[in-house]
Amino acid sequence: MKGIAKSVDVLVWPLVAVLVYLALQFMGQFVVQTVEFVTTGKGQPVEDMPSVVGQAMTVSSLLTIVVLIALKQFGLRRAFASLGCSFKNAVLAFVAIVVTIIATNIFNELIDEWFGIKMDEDYQVLFEGMARSNIGMLALCLLGPLCEEIVFRGGIMHPMMERKVRPWMPIVLSSLIFGLAHGNLVQILFAAIVGVVLAIIYYRTGSLLITTIAHVVNNTVTVMMIRTNADYADIRIEDYVGKGPMIVVFILLAASAVMLTRLFWMRTEESFSHPVGDYSEV
Repeated sequence: MKGIAKSVDVLVWPLVAVLVYLALQFMGQFVVQTVEFVTTGKGQPVEDMPSVVGQAMTVSSLLTIVVLIALKQFGLRRAFASLGCSFKNAVLAFVAIVVTIIATNIFNELIDEWFGIKMDEDYQVLFEGMARSNIGMLALCLLGPLCEEIVFRGGIMHPMMERKVRPWMPIVLSSLIFGLAHGNLVQILFAAIVGVVLAIIYYRTGSLLITTIAHVVNNTVTVMMIRTNADYADIRIEDYVGKGPMIVVFILLAASAVMLTRLFWMRTEESFSHPVGDYSEV
């Protein structure tokens, strides 16, 4: 019974973080649509949906950030206080994230080529529309990444790390939920893999600065590519790396794995805020 009670205790606050995130996502959408209806007497036309979703995402992200930072159980005020490691290791962590993102993007393109699995067309149109609107750009490039790091790394992982559970538990759980939260088949695998890298870095540093900066940079690059290319949907990383993209994927993932292994097991005085091996039997 003690084991069950301890497991429940470990999962309570991560569950709270996820429920707060989901509830405020719906609330943001409701608030924006209600205000629109009250002020204009009608809803937004379909062609303006990217703007509506951008506004809703902005509102819900702000609310989520404020609520979770206010709850001391997530330790988010400390999570942005420092890098949690030396500058050299921070750069290494950042490069590991970028390399993984590039590799998983190429892998997604190969899945499309081999199996014809693509992002839902309506979702893609919505995403591109958001990227081309100013409010959507704010949500996608800044508030969205900040909110997601606070929820999926800080909100889910921090309470588990405080209870000193085995490292794989918060890393796997946060990555799976992060992937599923993206809601479409193409992005689930991509987000889950990137989520593992972000989770490992947060676990070792206890800081959200590196993961948030990398997340912001990734989203901003994507949004700027959309805003500067009319035919964004036709752009493929494979076109830039030439033949043998699968080899490139393996090389990039291997490089990322080497960097992450070094980060995860390093125990020097300059290393990290959260030492490996400091966990219980949960």
